[in-house]
Amino acid sequence: MRFRLIQIVGAGLFAAVCLSAPALGQKAASIEVTADKDLAFGSIAPGPAGGTVTVPPTGGRTAAGVVLLPSPGGVGPASYTIRIGDKGNPHYSIILPAFVDLESPAGATMRVDTFVSDPAGTGKVDPQRRDGLLAVGATLHVGPNQPAGSYSAPFLVTVNLGN
Repeated sequence: MRFRLIQIVGAGLFAAVCLSAPALGQKAASIEVTADKDLAFGSIAPGPAGGTVTVPPTGGRTAAGVVLLPSPGGVGPASYTIRIGDKGNPHYSIILPAFVDLESPAGATMRVDTFVSDPAGTGKVDPQRRDGLLAVGATLHVGPNQPAGSYSAPFLVTVNLGN
């Protein structure tokens, strides 16, 4: 068996922030979402039939149909810090993308889908500190004999304040 290295640095990440409308006469709460770490699938060797690599929001990775290789650059979920001002609802909701296509500099692509987050769907910042963490994982689909390269693409995570 011959291995070809594919380094998937994962997807660069963006976060959108939406605020719920305040009640009449109330000041809108502030929210800040900071992207701390990119989603990283690591280095893999594709097989003749293709396969998948899954990175859950809790960390680690699993594979089917591909070989996982040591990844000095790291492997893991995307992570965000969410900060909410001292006034306002500490709850938020999360909207994840349906899919994103990663691309190599040579133009080869791989699809990432099944995005999942921790917390899932909705979250709440610590009432005292007014901040919290959000982690996002996903599944990478590797094509049969996928061309070697470094693949990346941005994806959008939306955080709505006050669910």
